[in-house]
Amino acid sequence: FSNVDPNIFRNFTIPTLLQRYVIEFFSILLSEMSRGIDTEILRCLHKDDEALKIINLSNRRCGDAAISILASAMKNSRCELTDLELPLNCISPRGLASLAAVICNSHGEYDCMVRVRLNSNDIGDAGACSLALAMRKLPNLKELHLANNSIGDDGILSLAPKLTLTSLEYLDLYGNRIGIIGSKALGQNLPNLSLLKELNLSGNQIDDEAITYLSKGIAKHSALKKVCLGFNNISNRGAEILAVECLGCNNEHLDSLNLHNNPNIGELGTRALIQRGLACNYFLKEMNIDWVRGADQLLLEEMNMYLELNRGGRSTLRDEVLEPFAWSEIFREVSMLSSVYHLVRFCPEMCEFNI
Repeated sequence: FSNVDPNIFRNFTIPTLLQRYVIEFFSILLSEMSRGIDTEILRCLHKDDEALKIINLSNRRCGDAAISILASAMKNSRCELTDLELPLNCISPRGLASLAAVICNSHGEYDCMVRVRLNSNDIGDAGACSLALAMRKLPNLKELHLANNSIGDDGILSLAPKLTLTSLEYLDLYGNRIGIIGSKALGQNLPNLSLLKELNLSGNQIDDEAITYLSKGIAKHSALKKVCLGFNNISNRGAEILAVECLGCNNEHLDSLNLHNNPNIGELGTRALIQRGLACNYFLKEMNIDWVRGADQLLLEEMNMYLELNRGGRSTLRDEVLEPFAWSEIFREVSMLSSVYHLVRFCPEMCEFNI
C-alpha cells in the first residue's frame, strides 16, 4: 500500500462515519510505513563500511517529518551521493529547506551528485529559493527534475542564476506556474548553462511575451537540442517569434521543438513556423504541433517533408523536392503528385511502395 492515497476512499459509497474511520485508518497506516522508511534510511546512512551513493524514496509520500529525519541522518553520516530520488513525497518548502540546509553546510560531500529528482511535490517558490542556495554545492549536477511543484516566477527568479553554477544537462520544469518574469530570467541565464541539452517548460503559463525572452536565450545557446513548450498559451505571434529567432537563424544544435497542445497556434502560426523557420533550417528533425481544423493538408505535408529531409541528411535536395509546394492553389493535386515524384527520384531509400 506504499503508493495508496487515503483520499481515494472518499469515492466509495459507504456511510459517512465509517468512511471517516477508513480514511483515518489508512492515514495512520501510511504514517507508520513512513516511520519504517525512516528506520530503513537511518540504518543505511549509519553504515560505516561504505559511503551511501543513492537514496531512492520515490513515491513514498513520506512528508516533511520523514524528510527532516533524512536530512539529519545525511548530516551525520558518510555520504558520496550521486542520486537523490524523492519524487511524490509530499515535500513542502519546510521539508526542502531542511535538505537544502544540509547541502549548503557541507564540505564537498555532495560534489559527486549528478541527479536530483523532486518532481510531484509541493515545494513552491520558497522551496525553489532554498534549492537555489544549495546549487553552489552541486557543481557536477547534470539532471534536475522539478516538475509539478507549484513553482512560479519568484522561485525561478532565485533559481535560474544559481543553475549556472552546475553542470546541468537536463532541466525539467513541467507543470509549474512560470510566466513572463520567470521566462525572462530563464532566457537571460540560458546561454550561461552551456552544457544544457534538454529543457522542458511544458504545462506552464508561457504566452507570446514570455516567448520573446525565451527565444533569445534558446537562439544564443550552443548545445541545447530539445525544447518542450507544450500545454502553454502560445499563439500565432509566439509561433512566428520562435520561427524567426530559433529556427530562421539556422540553429544547428536544436533537434526538437515540441509545441503540442497550444490551441491558439492556428494556420498562420503554423505557416510562419514552416516558411520563416523550417525553410531556413537544415538541422531541426522533430516538431510537434497541433493541426488546426480545416487547415490546408498540403501545409502539413510540407512541414513533414522538411523534417524528413533533415532527418535523412538530405537537406541539400530540399529545393528540388519541395519545389512543387510553391505552386498555386489551382494545381494542388498535381503538386502533391509531383512532390511524390521528386521524392522518389531524389530520395528512393525513404520510400516504400506496394504495387
